[in-house]
Amino acid sequence: MKIIILGIALLIITITSCDSPTEVIDNTQPGRRDYVWSVDTLDPGPDNATSMFEMWGSSPTDIWLVGSGYSMIHAIWHYDGIEWKNVVPDENIACLGLWGFAQNDIWMGTTNSQIWHYNGLKWRKYGTYPYKDFDEVYIERIHGQRPDEIYAVGFASKNNGSYTAVIMHYNGSRWKYEEFVAVEEIFGNVVVDRNTNIPIIRSLDFNSTDQRNVIYKYQNSTLTELYRGGDKISLGNIAGEAIVVIDRIETLKDKTLYSFNGTSLVKYKDFPYMNFVGNVTGRNSNDIFCSTSEWHLGHYNGTDLKDLIQTNVSIARILLFEKNVFVWGRDVDINKDKIFHGRLE
Repeated sequence: MKIIILGIALLIITITSCDSPTEVIDNTQPGRRDYVWSVDTLDPGPDNATSMFEMWGSSPTDIWLVGSGYSMIHAIWHYDGIEWKNVVPDENIACLGLWGFAQNDIWMGTTNSQIWHYNGLKWRKYGTYPYKDFDEVYIERIHGQRPDEIYAVGFASKNNGSYTAVIMHYNGSRWKYEEFVAVEEIFGNVVVDRNTNIPIIRSLDFNSTDQRNVIYKYQNSTLTELYRGGDKISLGNIAGEAIVVIDRIETLKDKTLYSFNGTSLVKYKDFPYMNFVGNVTGRNSNDIFCSTSEWHLGHYNGTDLKDLIQTNVSIARILLFEKNVFVWGRDVDINKDKIFHGRLE
């Protein structure tokens, strides 16, 4: 079970489908591409290693990267605009989900049923949240549009290998588990859609061989399937809208992006015959960043998809600010976490 859990924690894949799609029209100006790039490598020192899981930041001078390491010293890193430094928590934890709203309001989930909060000065354990008779809870992702309306997803597991999906909700004062019909699946990602404030959840159903990828909407204590199948998918966001990327034939071409209209998935944009992989993050429909094949960071400006830089990392997260881009992933050659920083002059 531990091996399965580790594999799940590193998966960044999703799924979705739609009938009679309607394409979104956007007259926004093309995004710029003249970034000046630099790169940092997390270095925990001799005989140590990091395995980061999530990145979030309030500004280009306040970026957090969390995961796990050989010791608790290396589980949390912070960038102040100049360099990356270790931030040591009070307990030895392995970090998972990370999301915030300001420099002094950041939430983090762990592999041992805990949620932590950063108040601008210190990371503090907000609470431990056991789920029914399960032994551990893995809080994989956290997301929300408002500080008093946040969702966290993951799964609870038992030592005998059984597990169930979980959803948590924060109402501005406390976290609690949502009640819904139990599903033996792994909830691996959530994006609360900006337009509807409805959580869109990516799930993995390991009990199925050809229908294991699932997309749900969660509303009024009810999970509603938006897609279930075997296509390769990923979940991202463009300007706060939940975006699902579908690769129906599992090739590097013919991708379709879908958004959510409150009821179902609708076509957002086609990427025919483009070298597009996933990890969609955008400021608008003409300023979209993504990963492409051969370890590149790609950019779509409304006309074409172009590789900006060759990262040599498996891109896991892209953060966008007005004139800054941060791209984090794991370097496959040296087995270290790298962060690429692009700046517009």
